[in-house]
Amino acid sequence: MFEITIAPLALQNIEDEIFKRGRDIIADGGEVGGFLWSQKGVDWWSGLNIQIAGDAGPNAEHGFRMINFDMPYFHEMNAVLSVDHGMECVGSWHTHKVGDGIPSDADYEHVLSLLDYRDRIFARTRRALLLIFLRTEDHRWEPIPWVFHRNQIERPGNPVGCGRVDPAYVKGE
Repeated sequence: MFEITIAPLALQNIEDEIFKRGRDIIADGGEVGGFLWSQKGVDWWSGLNIQIAGDAGPNAEHGFRMINFDMPYFHEMNAVLSVDHGMECVGSWHTHKVGDGIPSDADYEHVLSLLDYRDRIFARTRRALLLIFLRTEDHRWEPIPWVFHRNQIERPGNPVGCGRVDPAYVKGE
């Protein structure tokens, strides 16, 4: 299995979103999250280096155990990062305060939109990464990585397969 590396600045952005900006949202049972970017044309099997982690956008909707990302914000950020910095969105991250870290139906729908985007940009791989940060009993946030891909049906009604990646493969730089 490949390793997922999170650059220090990207990890700091995730921590800031969870512990600072999102603290009240999470306390009320909501979720916070954002998008993940890496260099264009990356072969995931040689490793995936997350270099930028964003937020969900100023018009994101946070509700009880849900988040709706601000897609116009994503498209604006993505255009800048793609053109000016040679990056491509490889997935997203968000929190689950409770549960087992398994993607919800809403997570599947969100990932389908990311896979559609990756198809439109002719990404090298037809995969998308979902990092669910799960709150542990000792109040830490454990990243649970899921890699989604097309052309395999592993969940009834969804044209997407997914596999959980061992969290030991997620490392900070």
